[in-house]
Amino acid sequence: MGNSDGSAPFIAGLIEYNLITQTLGYNLQIKHQRPRPNLAGMPVGDQVTTIRHNVFSKADPPRNPSSPRPNVLLGHWPLTGRGENDRYLVYSNFFYQNPQESLFQGGRTGHNIIPGHDRKLLAQHAAYAACCSALQQEEITYLVSF
Repeated sequence: MGNSDGSAPFIAGLIEYNLITQTLGYNLQIKHQRPRPNLAGMPVGDQVTTIRHNVFSKADPPRNPSSPRPNVLLGHWPLTGRGENDRYLVYSNFFYQNPQESLFQGGRTGHNIIPGHDRKLLAQHAAYAACCSALQQEEITYLVSF
């Protein structure tokens, strides 16, 4: 979402109640965003994109093993201008398995993720249960089996 170069604004989205499995790349990817254009109807104030009550699974064998991707990648908001204070609200999601990559990755979004609750990550290999520092460790339940 947001086009590969960030030119298609993705603003104030609601992503909820999805079961996402067997994907070729990411289960969910929101691209980095550029400053919002000045268009009629385009929000000018700070916005929140909510991601809740989803299952993001890459438990099946990778369809493209030469190109690993995390289950979820959240790109950064505009670094300046309209949208620079937008936020992600991520809670009550289940991130399940990924034999090649981390379960969650946030690109320069640490200050743009509102603390949530009930984030559960499950991976067979401890190395891939990791997520970026954008989500504080005390806010996440890690379930790791060996």
